[in-house]
Amino acid sequence: MGASDFGFERLDVYQRALSFAQIAWQITQKIRNTSNRSWCDQFERAAMSIPLNIAEGSGRRFEKEKKSFYNIAQGSVFECVAVMSLGY
Repeated sequence: MGASDFGFERLDVYQRALSFAQIAWQITQKIRNTSNRSWCDQFERAAMSIPLNIAEGSGRRFEKEKKSFYNIAQGSVFECVAVMSLGY
């Protein structure tokens, strides 16, 4: 399978979510230490959740299911904003 075999891979929001998750991971790798390990783990999980839920939602058959996964992705965006706002 190639990179364009799944429709969600062509979505701009999915591509942006992938980029954000990669940047989040790079940031946490630079600042990870014993005092902020849990913050880094939480930020990484929330950032990774965004593209994962977009991808999973796009594969759902019913609109209600799709919307649920997209809402979870949006919630993960808000979670990342809150973590960054805390100033860690």
